[in-house]
Amino acid sequence: KCNKSKVWSCCGNPMDTDILSLDHILGDGASHRRTINSTASTSLYRWVIKNPKEAQARLQILCMNAQIKKKKLNKEQKYDRSTN
Repeated sequence: KCNKSKVWSCCGNPMDTDILSLDHILGDGASHRRTINSTASTSLYRWVIKNPKEAQARLQILCMNAQIKKKKLNKEQKYDRSTN
């Protein structure tokens, strides 16, 4: 279930797994995906399976509404492609 469903009431049905996805807690998804050479979501999921403890510390499960709200509240931006 979405980690923010009770806090933000963002999910109509927090048990609806179709709207859940992984979210980088610190908003560093782009740089993390570059670090692990993840070019698709399947690569990230494989990394999660191989690194469960690190994944638990770095990722959380959120619905898409919560991800959008978190990105706005935390002013998370897409990474600047000019800085590698």
